[in-house]
Amino acid sequence: GRESLMGTVGAVALDAAGNLAAATSTGGMTGKKWGRVGDSPIIGAGTYAANDCCAVSATGHGEFFIRAAVAHEIASLIRYRGLDVVEAADEVVMQQLVRLGGSGGVIAVGRDGRIAMPFNSEGMLRGAMDSRGLFATGTKSAPWCGRRRRRVSSGRTASRPFQGTSPTAPPCGRACRDPTG
Repeated sequence: GRESLMGTVGAVALDAAGNLAAATSTGGMTGKKWGRVGDSPIIGAGTYAANDCCAVSATGHGEFFIRAAVAHEIASLIRYRGLDVVEAADEVVMQQLVRLGGSGGVIAVGRDGRIAMPFNSEGMLRGAMDSRGLFATGTKSAPWCGRRRRRVSSGRTASRPFQGTSPTAPPCGRACRDPTG
């Protein structure tokens, strides 16, 4: 239903000067107790940005994101293990979070412009846009790579799709590169 399309709204950005930023807003889980706030926007758990590595915004069961410090853990894997944003986000969301019993996903951008959008839940609405106004979107477990790439200003379909992590990248939204290729 319509309620399943509401919830967390997150954004990550990399500007032309190399500055990274992240923002997360959430209404919390459906059916939560009155007065309870969402956990995902907590810095380090569901929101984190640092110019030396990445920007991350998360959605999901916040208690697990707090316990795993998901957004900060992705940054730490980039800083200290030398993983790229796609590898780090995939390891945290698809392995560490799953081991704890948590579900959800993240959108992340690395300082090199690569984008990762892994999720281990039934689905996650997501999108990406580059500096030329080209964008792609995805819902549920449908692919986001190359599905809806358009120019915002003209509405024309672009000629080249977003690139996945490999020619055989799974259409699950787990890991995609930056839209500029």
